[in-house]
Formats: sequence, structure tokens, C-alpha cells
Amino acid sequence: MNNKVISLEYPIIIVNPEGKGLEVKELTFGRIKAKHLGLFPKGLMNTKEGEKASFEPKEIVPLIAGLAGISNEEAGEIDFTDLLKIIEIFEDLMGKSLSLKTGKSKHT
Repeated sequence: MNNKVISLEYPIIIVNPEGKGLEVKELTFGRIKAKHLGLFPKGLMNTKEGEKASFEPKEIVPLIAGLAGISNEEAGEIDFTDLLKIIEIFEDLMGKSLSLKTGKSKHT
């Protein structure tokens, strides 16, 4: 995967090293590396080919943070609408259909 940029419909605030809050309207997701494998939800990693992976939305936050280079707290502020866009990137990347346990949309 090359870097993927997502425009956030609902920007988040990221605190820079100087302690100043910056509004972020886009997130760039880098390539998956070995260090990220431990961040994948178990429901995603334990899925057999052809099965739909299922996991809680909060389980994806560390992976989003790791790939976007932001903190878990900052990733936790991503609006659910934007989260669904990010999940679509992960689906394309992994060639798997992902399922958030929400009861709505194709991600259920």
C-alpha cells in the first residue's frame, strides 16, 4: 500500500510537541510494517479467507493511531463517519470485508 490520505469530514485536534492544538483535516496512513501487526484487532487477524472479520470499533483505534502517526487519544476523537471511511481503506488494503459491531451499514 502506498500512503493513503483521508479527508476528515469532522476535523480533530492534534497537540504538537510545543503543546499547541492544531486542527487536522486530513490523515495520512502509511504502509503496514511488522511493528503494526500487534495493533490489529484479533477478530481481523483470526479471520479465514471468505469470512467477514468482526470487531468492536474501539479495537481499531490503536491501528489507526499507529498507521497515521497520531496518539491513541487523538485517534479516539475521530468521528464515526470518518471512521467508516478509514475502515474502507483497510478493507481495500487487506482484501477483507470488515464488520464493526454497530448494527448499521455494510460494516455490521
